[in-house]
Amino acid sequence: MSYKNKIEIYQNDCPVLLGRLPMFSDYIKEYANGRTGHGLDVGAGPQGPNGKFFTCDTLDGCDAEKDVVKSLPGNIYSSTFQYFLGSKQKLPYDDSEKDFIVCSCVIQHLPGFKELEVGIKEITRILKSKGTFYLMFKSGTNDTDLTHTNAYYNEVRTFRVFHPTNVVELCQKNGLKVLSLEKLLDDNWIPYCCLILEKN
Repeated sequence: MSYKNKIEIYQNDCPVLLGRLPMFSDYIKEYANGRTGHGLDVGAGPQGPNGKFFTCDTLDGCDAEKDVVKSLPGNIYSSTFQYFLGSKQKLPYDDSEKDFIVCSCVIQHLPGFKELEVGIKEITRILKSKGTFYLMFKSGTNDTDLTHTNAYYNEVRTFRVFHPTNVVELCQKNGLKVLSLEKLLDDNWIPYCCLILEKN
């Protein structure tokens, strides 16, 4: 799903109807607090709404859409580039180079679980030992489509959803352990899972 036509009107936050914190941004703020070193925001989204919460050494940002990449602010992101998560494309980093990686509301745009497997493997490759991975995603019956009407955009949207258990097992298979797992509900009554993982 393209966000080219939503760069100026992008919904970068929304209330949490069921969850520990009141807004979606509160979860990324909490994760960003005290985060140090060199990070990467995968699928940063229009204008990189999560980047402003980080005060680390460097934060790079990438997205699948060229126009979205152009919208990422240079005063927040050290480097920006186009990247297709789940493709054969490699991230432009050496093994074990990043201290942390953020992937918020991105994997629901993948075609299926096979692409998710490729994406998680590549993210794990560039993450340092003891580095952390923030993964937020729409959840549901694993590897199925979820179609709903989004009240903010007033349009019908379809996403690929994954079951938290399947995602956790995939991450563990790639050497990631779960530090926390939370289940949320957004203001469209869509369930989400928020995972924080650590590379062994």
